[in-house]
Amino acid sequence: MTYYIYPLRFLTNTHFGSSKPGYGLESVEDSISSTTLTSAICTELSDEPDQVKAFIEKIKNERIKLSGLFPFYSDADDPDGWHFYLPRLLQRHEVIPADCSYREIIRLARETKTQKKLKYIRAAALLSDELLFHSAYPNSSMKGLTAKVATRDEEPRPYYVGYYGYSEQAGLYFILAVENDDDRIFMEDILQCLGYTGIGGKRSSGYGKFELADDPIELSSEGFYKDTKAIWEMLSCNNAERYVAISSFVPYGENELAALKAGTYQLRRQGGFVNVPNSVPVKRNPYYSVMEGACLQAPAKGQVLEIAVSGLPYPIYRNEKGFFLGVPQC
Repeated sequence: MTYYIYPLRFLTNTHFGSSKPGYGLESVEDSISSTTLTSAICTELSDEPDQVKAFIEKIKNERIKLSGLFPFYSDADDPDGWHFYLPRLLQRHEVIPADCSYREIIRLARETKTQKKLKYIRAAALLSDELLFHSAYPNSSMKGLTAKVATRDEEPRPYYVGYYGYSEQAGLYFILAVENDDDRIFMEDILQCLGYTGIGGKRSSGYGKFELADDPIELSSEGFYKDTKAIWEMLSCNNAERYVAISSFVPYGENELAALKAGTYQLRRQGGFVNVPNSVPVKRNPYYSVMEGACLQAPAKGQVLEIAVSGLPYPIYRNEKGFFLGVPQC
């Protein structure tokens, strides 16, 4: 397969709702999963059901793979230029040996605590001896709240909406894997349409609009940037000690479930509403998926879920296929 990176520069604030139960519109995340990105594409194609089915079939057959959206940062003062970040690896921390000195115990404890606080690290750090917490994502996004007033009832009701805003040097990117140029062109056409309508929540208020920050980057062994070269090496690695997930996924079958139990992972609650054309959103039943950053001894294929929603004549597709990078250790 051929792999591409698509860096997205957001022209407006984003509203990616929190997956944690009990949180309202004021709670937001700074990125979205591959599942949400796939759903946004399906919504964009909803006027042509045949294209939706053809797209989902390519997802099922792994002719198209999508990662989640992760942050990037372009630094004009850095010779390397573009920095691409990946989710922090969810790993077990080694027990500090009993024969260590007091100073060594304090140092190791601080390093472990600092690393656990990170959410993203530079891709190149995974293939070097550099300590992971030295490659933390810079503070180039801003979280905030904006006040709104609901006027549908007789009495106006104020409420708050959370958002993230990104600097001109920052944004989110995703990795696309395709088998041929036709699928790549198809995805780029959809991506252009999504840029106008936006992704995430509160799109009717103008949130989530974006454009390509640069031309798509085709990954190869001769990558121009350190991080893109590192991502290519990890995508091409077939005999790694561990594999890290760059998409959310739901294990398929007993073998993948057993492999998951032997690895390290966290679960994410996938709830929310379904956007129905020419109608109000419909609430669907929640389920749980494995988050990006999970470490397994072998990559999991995952599955595409078909969720029945009361009142809808067709199922809701949820892309929970696995997409993994091979890393030397985690």
